[in-house]
Amino acid sequence: MPRTCTVCSHPSLSEIDKALVTRQSYCAISRSFGLGRDAWRRHAKEHLPERLKKASEHEDVREALDVAAQLKAINDASLAILKEAAC
Repeated sequence: MPRTCTVCSHPSLSEIDKALVTRQSYCAISRSFGLGRDAWRRHAKEHLPERLKKASEHEDVREALDVAAQLKAINDASLAILKEAAC
């Protein structure tokens, strides 16, 4: 049975991922989070790319929702102007 990733099960997972992505000193990551070098290396190689991909997809959805909200606001303003012009 495969071993559980100690980084994925770490309570500070998001902070560790951020430290890895921002290329903080690996010694500092090990020291700050009590992780061995092999643990965060495995995590960075095997799990971090998928987590970043999912985060990117969530950001894309959030941006799309923002655009939809902006378009609705523009549409509402346009309809109000048309209604006022018709009177």
